[in-house]
Amino acid sequence: MDSRLIARLIKNMLKLGVSDVKAVVKVDDTLNGIEEGLNAGGWTVGIAVTGNEIGLDLHDWQALTLDQQQNLRQQAYQRFYHVGAHFVIDSVADLPTIIEEIEQ
Repeated sequence: MDSRLIARLIKNMLKLGVSDVKAVVKVDDTLNGIEEGLNAGGWTVGIAVTGNEIGLDLHDWQALTLDQQQNLRQQAYQRFYHVGAHFVIDSVADLPTIIEEIEQ
């Protein structure tokens, strides 16, 4: 893992006044971003459908069949979980439920 990425995360934590990395939730749409959060010791949430991992805009996503969408979704989820993501969601719209779960 690139130490510059971890340094950037820590710099952002300091700017926000966060002293405990376990209070950080790294939400990212790339596998490298998830690894960054894991290496820093925080929680990680992968964004599978609406981000870079699938890489389609809304129009192209909607042009796919439901089977194609499900296949791409499953592949993206597997890749995120394979690198160690704590959670994987379709989009940031699903994030509040995950934050509630982490807080408990």
